[in-house]
Amino acid sequence: MSLKIGFHVPIGKGWEKAISYAESTGCETIQAFCHNPRSWEGFSKKKGIKEIISKSRIKPLILHSAYVVNLASSLYGEKSVELLLREREKGKEWGAEYLIFHPGSGEKEILYKNLEKLSGDFSTPPYLTVENSSGGKKLGKTLSEIEEVLLKFPFLRFCLDTAHLFQEGGDFSSGEGREKIFSTLSKEIFKRRIKVLHLNDSLTPLSSHIDRHYHIGKGKIGEEGMREIIRYFLNKEIYLIMETPGIGSKWDFINMKKVKSIIEEIRNG
Repeated sequence: MSLKIGFHVPIGKGWEKAISYAESTGCETIQAFCHNPRSWEGFSKKKGIKEIISKSRIKPLILHSAYVVNLASSLYGEKSVELLLREREKGKEWGAEYLIFHPGSGEKEILYKNLEKLSGDFSTPPYLTVENSSGGKKLGKTLSEIEEVLLKFPFLRFCLDTAHLFQEGGDFSSGEGREKIFSTLSKEIFKRRIKVLHLNDSLTPLSSHIDRHYHIGKGKIGEEGMREIIRYFLNKEIYLIMETPGIGSKWDFINMKKVKSIIEEIRNG
């Protein structure tokens, strides 16, 4: 398997429509929430979702944990552990491959304590996958912080968000910056554990610590930066998910066309 492309898709109108829409945009894989991302509840009780997905050409399903999950919080850490495990059970029911979560804001010691509380067989999907943050008070903002988490918790996989890393200070917009980032990502631990790429341009400047995604090649990372990111990951076994603005609109078709044209350009030399 080499790189497969998809979007985060809305499922509010049902899984059948979500899958049909994803296929119409050219998705090979998708990401979705398994319930209201701003709530501790609201899990779908609909049956047969795994069968709906399996009949499509969309593979695999990637789930994103709710925004309320904050494993680094002294107030909500334990509740976040419980929700993450419930989301993982739902992911098993639906046949999801990965469940992505943010480390959260708070204390590193609390984050590690709560990650240690996670229980279950993590050798089977959906694999818990930590995503880097855009910085500020959020943990997991640098590749070195993520590396420390991955070393301490071998069952975790990694999702790299390009906008978040740029907003933290990883300069994808310059050749020197990309060389530094790609050199770090060439470490064995990243080569083995990075499974998902959130390919997003950034509306906000380098080191802004403000999480605002933008359309491919039209933000502060820019077209050259996006091209070189795609070039680096093109022949790797990874799932590329776009979380660009206007999800469910014409922008999905525009961004997909852009990414596929960049891939074609790279492959044609």
